[in-house]
Amino acid sequence: MNRKHNWLSFEEAHRKVLGDAKKYKLNSQVDWYRGYSGSGLKPQNIPSDPRKIYNKEWKGWGHWLGTGNKPGWNKKRIYRVNDNYFKKWSHNMAYILGFWFADGWIVDRRFCLIQNKGDEYILKEILKEMESNYKLYGNGNRNYNCCSFQISSKEIVSDIVKLGGMPKKSLIIKFPTKIPKQYLLDFIRGLWDGDGCISYNKQKKYYVSNFVSGSEDFICSFHNILKENILSLSGSVSKVKEKNTYILSFSKNDTIRLKEFMYADCKNVLKLFRKYNIFKKTGKIKTFLSFKKAKFKTRKVIKELKIGSKRKWEKCYKLKKIPKDIPCCPDIVYKDRGWIDWYDWLGKQRFEEKYNNEEIIKKYVSGKSSIEIARDYSISHSYVIKMLKKNHINIRKPGEYKTKNYYRKISLNEYDKVVKKYERGESLYAIAKEYSVSVDTILRTLKKKKIKIRPPGRRWFHTVKRKSQLKEKNN
Repeated sequence: MNRKHNWLSFEEAHRKVLGDAKKYKLNSQVDWYRGYSGSGLKPQNIPSDPRKIYNKEWKGWGHWLGTGNKPGWNKKRIYRVNDNYFKKWSHNMAYILGFWFADGWIVDRRFCLIQNKGDEYILKEILKEMESNYKLYGNGNRNYNCCSFQISSKEIVSDIVKLGGMPKKSLIIKFPTKIPKQYLLDFIRGLWDGDGCISYNKQKKYYVSNFVSGSEDFICSFHNILKENILSLSGSVSKVKEKNTYILSFSKNDTIRLKEFMYADCKNVLKLFRKYNIFKKTGKIKTFLSFKKAKFKTRKVIKELKIGSKRKWEKCYKLKKIPKDIPCCPDIVYKDRGWIDWYDWLGKQRFEEKYNNEEIIKKYVSGKSSIEIARDYSISHSYVIKMLKKNHINIRKPGEYKTKNYYRKISLNEYDKVVKKYERGESLYAIAKEYSVSVDTILRTLKKKKIKIRPPGRRWFHTVKRKSQLKEKNN
C-alpha cells in the first residue's frame, strides 16, 4: 500500500477494478471518470487518476478496465454516432444547433450538452435524433441537479466550428449568419429552450418572457433578428449590475407574438414541453376598436363615471367598468393612429383655452402672489409657476410682495407703529404686507430700536399677546 494516501497496490487495485468494470460496464476512459469515479462508486483507496499514481506499472486503459485495447492499436468504436449529422440542414438539426449555442460546449474534440434532470428526456431525444448510443451522466457527488452527455467526434466539432461555434463561447459568441430562413424558427426555439425563460407576473397578472446571455453582441443581434421576423415586436436589452450578463425581456403581448412565431409548425419536431405548456397559457392578443370608434364610445363612459384624469381612468379600468374593446393605455395603442393627448381623449379643455395667460402675467407683475392667482382661477399653483417660467418671468421668493413702493424706506413717524405691532404679536410678513415693504426693511427698523427678534412659532405669538393684554388691564 502507498503510505501517503493509503492507496492499494497496483495488483490489488487492478483486481478490484476488473470486477467493478464487468459489474458497471466500464468500457472507456469516459465511463471511468463519469460513471465510476465521478458518481461515487469508486472506493477511496483507489486513485481517480491511476495513470499518475501507477505510472511504472501502467499499460493503458484497455489493460486497466480489461477491454483488451492496447495503445497504438486500431480500436473498435464502442459508442456510435452519425458524424455527418450537422452537414445537412433539417428542422431538428437547427433545433439541436440552437440548443447547443445556449447550453453546450466543445472541449478536446468532444460535443457536449447539459440540461436539468427534470428535462432529461430532451437529451435522450437529441441522442436518438443523432443516431447515438452515448450515455447520460449526472454530476457525481455534487449537489447540482443536472445531467449531460459528451460525444467524441472530430467531424461534429469541426462542423459546429464552421457554423459559428467555438470553445469557451459564453462571453464572446456571435449570432450565426449561415442559418437558412426556413430553419431560423427551429434554431430560435432551440435557443429559447436552452437559455430562455417564461414566468407569470402575480402583480400584473400576465406572462412575461426573458432571454439571458453573457455576450452583448449575441443578444443584440438576436433581438434585431426577432424584430425583423416578428411584426410589431419591441422588447428591451438590459445589463445586470456588476456581472457580465445581459437580459432580453418581453412584455405580455410580445410573449404572445413570440409564441406564435416559435410554435407555428411544431408537430413532430423537437421541443421542451415544460416551456411549451406555459406558452400555451399566454392566450391571444386583444383586438381593440379603431381610434374614432373608441373615442366616441369613451365619451359616454366618461360622462357616466365622471372621469376627469388619467389616474381615475386607470382605476376604472382595473375595476372593469370600461369596455374590453377599449385599451387601458390608449396613448400607446393609438400612438400613430390619431392620438393627440389626454385632454382630447377625456374631452377636457386646456388651461390656455379657458384663461388668458396675459391677464395672469399682469397680475403677477403688479404684485399679486402666485398662490392668490391659483386660488382665483381654481388651478394648481405648480401650473401657474410653469406658465410664468415659459414666458421668461422671474419668480419671486415667498414673502416678497413686489409693488411700486417695494423699494421705499419706512419713515420716522412709522417706526413706533411698526414696533407696537410687532410687540403685540403680529408677524414680520403681515407687517411687511401692510406697509408694502420687504421683510428685510422691517428687520432693520427693529434692530435700530434694539428690539429682540423672536424665533418663528405659535408660543411666542400667544405669550406676547397675553403680556400686552395684561399691560392694558393694569393701565
